[in-house]
Amino acid sequence: MHKIYLNHQKNPPKALAIGVFDGLHLGHYNIIDELKKHDISSILSFYPHPRPNTKLILSFSERLRKFKQLGINQVFVITKKDAVFGMNTNDFIKKILINKLFVKNIIVGEDFRLGKNRDTNALIFKELCSKEGINVVIIKDLKIDDKKISSTTIREFLEKARMLELEEQLGRYYSISGIIAKGKGIGGKLGFKTANIYPSKKMVLPCHGVYKTLTNIDDKEYKSVTFIGGMDRTVIETHIPNFDSNIYYKRISICFIKKIRDIKKFNSTAELILAIKEDIKNSV
Repeated sequence: MHKIYLNHQKNPPKALAIGVFDGLHLGHYNIIDELKKHDISSILSFYPHPRPNTKLILSFSERLRKFKQLGINQVFVITKKDAVFGMNTNDFIKKILINKLFVKNIIVGEDFRLGKNRDTNALIFKELCSKEGINVVIIKDLKIDDKKISSTTIREFLEKARMLELEEQLGRYYSISGIIAKGKGIGGKLGFKTANIYPSKKMVLPCHGVYKTLTNIDDKEYKSVTFIGGMDRTVIETHIPNFDSNIYYKRISICFIKKIRDIKKFNSTAELILAIKEDIKNSV
């Protein structure tokens, strides 16, 4: 188990929230708000995702950055090397929560599951912890129009580019960050330079298309238009009008506001240029 200090706090946790926290949606914020009522707030999370082949909404490094922004002191990360995946719940409580973390207060969501076959729900977990002198607070699921906010729903909205519903569930615009890499320079030749990032294949992304976006560079926000596409490898290409600084190898964050159009083939370069100009007009 790895320990990551986010805010220079190296004491044992007074309270611990357990979960993957993929996406960090409004339901997760409720858990973290309860957690921060205690000093030395810590999160116990998992890497990789406990459910194999699950596409991630946020990369793990991005989750850590957001945890730090939210004031979390430290994160404990369980990996496959820790032989915890597949451990039964009683052993997890005794070997991890008691013997390693010495924790007395735990916060989980109502849909919390634990154990080799995810056979321990939040209520059973609370009962088992109580027998060991550990207090567990269960935060109720948050719903919008009677539908539970969840990472599963967010993945579905992402794949369908339902950006308004995504914003409602996340409490913010959906965003993705990455390091700018050199592309083929096609946009520049057309007169529209782009900042290109190549997301991990482990990430779930909005469907291919052109989007109205906001791009954050060095803590400054710019209106932008973003293309998501590619055949063998997905690329995210962002054009910021009237921006000409050299930003190769910088980390940028792109917030997606709405989808403008699907990808389509053009009969000529002139037709493509006209379409790009129209995309910019619809984005700024």
